Amino acid sequence: MKIGIRQKLLFGLSGMLVIVAIFVSNIEDLRKAIFSMMLFSVVVGLPEGLMGFLSRFLLNFFQIAPAPLAHPVPLDTILPLKNVDGSPLLVLQNVKRNFGGVRAVDGISMIVHSGHIHGLIGPNGSGKSTLINVISGLYPSSDGNIWLKNRQLGTGSLMKAAQTGISRTFQNLQLFSELSALDNVSVAMKDVYRKPLPMVLFGLSRREERFAQSGSLALLDLVGLREEARTLARDLPYGSQRFLEIARALARRPDLLILDEPAAGLARPDIIKLMDIIRNIHGMGITMLLIEHHMEVVSKLCDMVTVLDGGLVIAEGRPDEVRRHPGVIAAYLGASV
Repeated sequence: MKIGIRQKLLFGLSGMLVIVAIFVSNIEDLRKAIFSMMLFSVVVGLPEGLMGFLSRFLLNFFQIAPAPLAHPVPLDTILPLKNVDGSPLLVLQNVKRNFGGVRAVDGISMIVHSGHIHGLIGPNGSGKSTLINVISGLYPSSDGNIWLKNRQLGTGSLMKAAQTGISRTFQNLQLFSELSALDNVSVAMKDVYRKPLPMVLFGLSRREERFAQSGSLALLDLVGLREEARTLARDLPYGSQRFLEIARALARRPDLLILDEPAAGLARPDIIKLMDIIRNIHGMGITMLLIEHHMEVVSKLCDMVTVLDGGLVIAEGRPDEVRRHPGVIAAYLGASV
């Protein structure tokens, strides 16, 4: 019989417990040693907890098959095609964000037009992450105004920003690692549950749950993860985790989707897949603000690009224009250039 690592550790701890019992004469010290060994044994041998171990044991013992998944709904049911006319969707006017005496964002004005993919680039420390954290509600602004769809956007509230129509991904993945890919998307589905919370908790919203599952599968299909619907997020490859976060952000049906360095750490095949995903999202009329260091992604996808340095806008225009801008070259390669 093959002995696993956990079993070997437990056998070793049992032996240590016997040795402690032999050499410790004080009953109180012995009791503390035994308790410590037992606690450590549970942590090492049952990292998922007693209930997790019991549920896994029962599933293996009774071989309970998971319920069949619902059929995906048409994608346009979840993400209806938006009518875009190129009018200003997001408008920033003299936006500032200070951290003590540090001016991370120092009076930025910018317009993102509906239906566009607007790139936001700049060297490290230029203020990109701080700016999108202000737009998405993670930070309050120190000064300035932000409008979304001609409505002034309050800052400092992630919930209000999401309710207004902004959704985002993060540079550092923020997935629910212990949930499946399907559940990661389902928890973000907008306008699905219409019954009161007690009825949902008591399982009286099966129809809504099936619709959430169907919509989530459609979004997973969009990013190429339908076959991984039941896979835990932590067990997905890194690239798939990036795509899963995009699917979850789309579940909010946003007017503005902010992608924070989605190509960071991706291999070449995944970068190509990412660009195809972004093009498909763009084809549905969703406006995007793309923060990216990978210049190929920016050049091939963006309609307009804003370049930051030191918390200020130093250039703005089409990708081929900003690439030749002297200020951009100096910011990336050094002022001597």
